[in-house]
Amino acid sequence: MSRINSLRIALTNSCNLNCFYCNKEGYMAKYNHINIENVILLIQYAIMYFDIKEVKYTGGEPFLSDNLIQLVSKVHKTYKKLTQSIVTNGTYPELLKQLITKNIPIEITISLPTIDNDKYFQLTNHKEVNKVIKTLQYLIESNHSIKINYVLIKTVNDDYKNIEAMIDKYVIPYQKISLRFIQPCHNNINKLDAKYNVTDAEFKALVDKKGFIEISNDRSKIIYTNGSRKITFFKFFCYESCSRCPHDKNSIWAYTDGTISICCYDNFSFSRKIEKFEATEIGRAFVELCNIHETNNS
Repeated sequence: MSRINSLRIALTNSCNLNCFYCNKEGYMAKYNHINIENVILLIQYAIMYFDIKEVKYTGGEPFLSDNLIQLVSKVHKTYKKLTQSIVTNGTYPELLKQLITKNIPIEITISLPTIDNDKYFQLTNHKEVNKVIKTLQYLIESNHSIKINYVLIKTVNDDYKNIEAMIDKYVIPYQKISLRFIQPCHNNINKLDAKYNVTDAEFKALVDKKGFIEISNDRSKIIYTNGSRKITFFKFFCYESCSRCPHDKNSIWAYTDGTISICCYDNFSFSRKIEKFEATEIGRAFVELCNIHETNNS
């Protein structure tokens, strides 16, 4: 039985930020956007061949894609039991408000690597961290559950002052916020230097100062608690050699040029390309990926 239960769709390659740790992360497609009709087809066939429970919209910045709000509404109308979620940099608060006011259940993840304006600019080449803070405040006031992704970059935002500020602002006061500290992605495409990596032990030493202790540690993440609140440290999980890659991953990735993959990095033996968004070709690609996944899990 396939473990694949999540479909992650990069709706666009466009982004208004320029985060050096994110550029070319995993894959850069030839085309900038995927239209709503093709997204619906991908969801339809992913559900047909895999046990899909969640669709996650990513980018680029998803709010720069075409008709995101219309897409979310249409998917909800067609697949009411399907969980929808979005990963956004939070710099489009008005568009996010429009989405939330549709009263469609959707999970929101905000990418925010610091609340310090100078460091935010250093990381993203964007000066307006206050826009992101405004977005988060709106979600808090709307009583919306939120995930915050804080990518840890050594010598930039891995100091105790920055980490403590995030915990004090968004974890201690709010039970509905999940703060996730994330190791950056290193692969053969983005060429991100390993010198930026913060190790498990280094992170543990930082949160120990704040009174958080480890309660869970597995292949992909470590969970810490101070007794009433939790934070999570997500490990970079590509093992460089595919023979060492654990076969318990649960996602399939789709990109703007029609590439679909069960590997989020650059192993094209685990990918298939849809040249034309037609039923037979989409079906063929998903059948082949399903067979590959089953073979690697047998």
